[in-house]
Amino acid sequence: MERAKLSLRWLEVFRVVASSGSVQQAAQRLGLSISTASQHLGALEDAVGIALIDHSKRPMRLTPAGQVFLGRVDEALGALNRGVTEIWSRDPGSWVRRLVISSIEDLDVAVIPPLASELARVMPGSELVFLSRSSHETVTLLEADDADLGITATAVRG
Repeated sequence: MERAKLSLRWLEVFRVVASSGSVQQAAQRLGLSISTASQHLGALEDAVGIALIDHSKRPMRLTPAGQVFLGRVDEALGALNRGVTEIWSRDPGSWVRRLVISSIEDLDVAVIPPLASELARVMPGSELVFLSRSSHETVTLLEADDADLGITATAVRG
């Protein structure tokens, strides 16, 4: 019997459905249509040849096989994420050409200078851009992909 080929996207959808109990929530979190998320989940169950989710219950629950499989999916995706982090952390300057950081004005004196110095040290080949903006402007920059990292604050109401 030939072993099924699995898609990382199928595994991601499965993991989010398992944690949320909902294909709709999984689709929303992953930026997919409900139909696409459902198709990914069905393709995964077809590939492994057993039901991983009890589709008749709301919220959806894992079958016993799904519980076992989820543990392995978490291990596998965790290992892959650690591998990517390890590769990137060895020499971030070799893969980050430009880094745009937007932060609230309150951090301009105490936080941004040491952050800029450390980033320049570990990423000597990268262009570093620091923007001083309000929290809502920073969020707008992030949503428009005009900033890579944003530091915002929420007012504390007393």
